[in-house]
Amino acid sequence: MNDFFESAFAAYKKKNYNTALSIIDTISSKDSGSFGNSLQLKAQIYFELQKTDSFITTLKEIYQFNPNDKSNLLALIIWLNNDQKKNDAFNYLNILSKKIIEESDKDFFNKNVKQLSSFVNLSLDILKSQILDKNKQLEVNLNFKAFVNNIFNSKLALKNIHSEYQRPTYLHYPGLKESAWHNTESVKQLAPSDFQSLKEEIIDLFSSSQSRPYYQSDAPTKSSLESLRNNENWSSIILQNQKGVRYDSSEYPVLASYIKQLPLADCPPHAPEVMLSILKPGTHIPPHYGLSNFKLTLHLPIMVPKGELFIKVGDIKKTWKEGVPLLFDDSYIHEAINNSEQVRLVLIADIWHPSLSSSERILLQNSIEIIDNWHKYSFNHLFSYGLQYN
Repeated sequence: MNDFFESAFAAYKKKNYNTALSIIDTISSKDSGSFGNSLQLKAQIYFELQKTDSFITTLKEIYQFNPNDKSNLLALIIWLNNDQKKNDAFNYLNILSKKIIEESDKDFFNKNVKQLSSFVNLSLDILKSQILDKNKQLEVNLNFKAFVNNIFNSKLALKNIHSEYQRPTYLHYPGLKESAWHNTESVKQLAPSDFQSLKEEIIDLFSSSQSRPYYQSDAPTKSSLESLRNNENWSSIILQNQKGVRYDSSEYPVLASYIKQLPLADCPPHAPEVMLSILKPGTHIPPHYGLSNFKLTLHLPIMVPKGELFIKVGDIKKTWKEGVPLLFDDSYIHEAINNSEQVRLVLIADIWHPSLSSSERILLQNSIEIIDNWHKYSFNHLFSYGLQYN
């Protein structure tokens, strides 16, 4: 044990706190054993002196010295929260959660589950506040307020869903017209004015472009689409997404004009996405659910061969007809099959749900990135350990 630390500890025992703190400041971090002990002693002194700011600062020093000390991290989060430094607490909670998950430390999780649950729910309140704050200049209606309240609680969100066929995997916006299939006349400009010219451009682009598997993943998943993972039988060519146009629009002016007229659901990083969907002969896309209900999926059939082909959304089957748009809510269970002998080619685009007002669309545009970030926070994964919403 370092002589300086022993002197500091002796001063502390005599309640000569200032002397103890002065001695501690002389201990070098190179003396790892004594330095760690001296930081703990320093924290204890500030705690007894009720100097909250200095105590919290020392807990941060302990974290910098020993980032693997989860108990200290939890103490730091508690004190930051008590001191109303909620954003700092939020950030350290994410660090702690990541350590718990990476180390699979269920013992620490189980020992502190009540405290962790409390902080995670407080963090969710911070995220909700961020959403409302970003939209404070806009009129927020009851549907949007309900949407924000239910964002991180799928059980509450499900109470607003009335169809057994609808289960969005990401987000549900309440108050919208519920229907697996939608009348294309409810959305203007879905039908192209010159389908033949559009078809010729799309076939040319399709013939000269490299498609990629529609469903891609580096590792096996539990998805119903696992059989098509990294499989070229169902592939796509991205034309436009949140990063912008992905093809040469000057070379395909009719296509560019058609896409421009569509009311695309512009809410990155969630949407929009415009693509060509290629379904090879003998391919079945198993039943699955889409991400959300506030955008609808447009299918504009480009190449539809003869044979058994259909798309089923909810409990209703339909067939594709070249040039005739179809519009459906992909948060309903849906599947597709091509049992013909040729490729089926469809242009797909994300379209705003027509029940959304223009202000609601802006509210969603302002909010999706914040919501998307939530899924990147490590504490989100603690729910798989049994964490509960309050």
